Amino acid sequence: MKQVTRSMAGILLAGLVTASLLAFVSSFGLLPYLGQKMDTPSEGFAGYQDLQQLKAVCKRKPPEIIRKSTKRWKPGEEIFVSQVFEGRDEDGRSTRIEVVEIQDGDGNSRICDYSKQEQKIVLKERGVYRVGLKAVDSQCKTSYRQFLIVVETRMELSGNFLDKIRPAWENG
Repeated sequence: MKQVTRSMAGILLAGLVTASLLAFVSSFGLLPYLGQKMDTPSEGFAGYQDLQQLKAVCKRKPPEIIRKSTKRWKPGEEIFVSQVFEGRDEDGRSTRIEVVEIQDGDGNSRICDYSKQEQKIVLKERGVYRVGLKAVDSQCKTSYRQFLIVVETRMELSGNFLDKIRPAWENG
């Protein structure tokens, strides 16, 4: 029983000390001033040159990724990224292009057919492949775009070949 009375006396004593401190602080009128906003001198950063440069960089358009060739490729043929695709920034300068993903028609990843060091793709099977490209300009603005690459084994018929076999069709 003595332990219970001692712990209760300790709790009451702590409450009494807290109440007396609050009464003392409020008697001096400090509580109304604690929550007031401090007036500090402010500085306008709008005129700084860094801010203007940052605004100019943020307003830049992301680079464009352009396809230069719509060739149909043969299985095993080397597709050099720099010869087929081009990246241009807002100023018309060339940008760096990275191959992010390659997927076949079933959605399977074929990134293993890409050589990062040589910047070339070698697709060994016929089909339609989706290539995801990312362009990064000098201000680190990025853009992402996907293109389709067709790989097939059909021969393209030239005009001379068609002229030779047309009489055979007509005489039939």
